[in-house]
Amino acid sequence: MQPFLNYERDDLKRIKWMKSKGFWHEMFYSFVAVFIPFEAYAYSNEFCPPHDTEVIIDNRVTPDRLLYDYSKSISEITAKSGKSGVLVAGLFSSKVVLQRRPEIEPDRNNGCPIRIMITVVIDFDPTIYVAREFMEGTDAYNYVQWHENEHARITIENNRRYLPYLEQELRRYIDGLRIRYPNSFEDAAKSSIYILSKINYIVEREWRNLNNFINKSNDDFDLKERKHSNWVREEYEKVKER
Repeated sequence: MQPFLNYERDDLKRIKWMKSKGFWHEMFYSFVAVFIPFEAYAYSNEFCPPHDTEVIIDNRVTPDRLLYDYSKSISEITAKSGKSGVLVAGLFSSKVVLQRRPEIEPDRNNGCPIRIMITVVIDFDPTIYVAREFMEGTDAYNYVQWHENEHARITIENNRRYLPYLEQELRRYIDGLRIRYPNSFEDAAKSSIYILSKINYIVEREWRNLNNFINKSNDDFDLKERKHSNWVREEYEKVKER
């Protein structure tokens, strides 16, 4: 028999309070963001029946979400980029938001999970800025817009390619769970907290990996295109002098 987890006093008080109030299943729907590592949660010699797995990946990082803004000056775009010592003629600005909703549906007769679910939503609010100093149709305008479109493409394509792997990792973990019959409400609550925390940990880990890869891909692209930066600056200097 593996030892129980050491929980904070407030957690155990909450569990006991909910049990006294008849909230048998509430903890199964509670989400705990802290990963609690331990080897097993064996409370009985028999395993629960197989559970259903449901993984939904809702990817909203798509090209149709792109917005374009041609109203900002180079100085405004540079300030928005947060870079110093350079002039930024264009910018792909995107705040990507990750939401995850893990849930466990319990069998109210024995506390075993009937279904383990996770919904992951990836959303973003992207804007491509092209400095207003460059007239539409000019070589500088076309290059800057193309450059920022490439950053958007790198972000969107890598999200699309990577997310099936995230789904695979989540399914592999959830499908592979062998959960023993809990002997008590506290046992069921602890195993539920652990499973939800582990699911959250997997999502966070893969999300970090994806963002690191996207950032490196964008940096590599900028490095390759750096040879054009002097030309863009020269075009800007010509525009300023008019």
